[in-house]
Amino acid sequence: MKSLYDFDFLQNEVFYRSEHILKYLERHKDISALDREAIINTLLDALVYKGLMNPETQSLDFEQLCIRDDLDHMRYDKTPNVTSIPQEIKEAMRHKSIIIAGSIPVSMFCAKPASEIHTCIYDMNTAFSSLFDSFAFLLCDYDSPTRPGIRATERPFVEVNINGEAYLVDTLTKRIFKSSWFRTTYNMTVTDKIAFEDFDEERQKLYREHTTPSQQLATYYHLMGAMEDVFRTIPKMEEALFELEKSKENYPEAVAEMDIIIQDMRRLGLL
Repeated sequence: MKSLYDFDFLQNEVFYRSEHILKYLERHKDISALDREAIINTLLDALVYKGLMNPETQSLDFEQLCIRDDLDHMRYDKTPNVTSIPQEIKEAMRHKSIIIAGSIPVSMFCAKPASEIHTCIYDMNTAFSSLFDSFAFLLCDYDSPTRPGIRATERPFVEVNINGEAYLVDTLTKRIFKSSWFRTTYNMTVTDKIAFEDFDEERQKLYREHTTPSQQLATYYHLMGAMEDVFRTIPKMEEALFELEKSKENYPEAVAEMDIIIQDMRRLGLL
């Protein structure tokens, strides 16, 4: 048996709905059945991705938050019904910086919690879709998983293929749902859908413009730095702040550029 708290990776680099996942569980004692399933699968994905768990011989004891050397508890599923964005995809997001994402990495753009910072879901969906060769944009009606009796309408998703399965990506909550499961479980109907292959010439041109590689991280670092102390008091900003620091490892040239900007501003008496 090994406690999940023994793994720095889980403590510091894995998130659920923008918060550190283990802290989320501490802060939210009364989670829904959907959240429970999503959190379990998020933990399992992270553990297997990082090589911290052998899915052939070990399972997750969610009640005790530990790994057991048996298969009697929660087992890893390569294509779960619901989970957070997989770690492998998150890593790809960290290395893709495009115009529609504000010229910052997609990981940083999509990490911003909608409840704290205004972000257009259509822009987030477009940014996420750029990681895939094939995808579709959907508008869907469905029975709310968390609000009994409420019918969500015209909710936008981007649908992509992950491990051979079609998944609906909710970039606001940072959860993904197996399309076939979500359709039947929540009585989903698609009111509008367009696949990348069906884009007309004008839409293809616009999409290419939006997903053109672009990087203006130095300015973003400076702006975020002014608010960093405030953001650190907000749990839902934990993932955004982590991705901010992670990007400095992947884009060292932007850090050097930021230092030059700060030096110039000091020289001009602006700082």
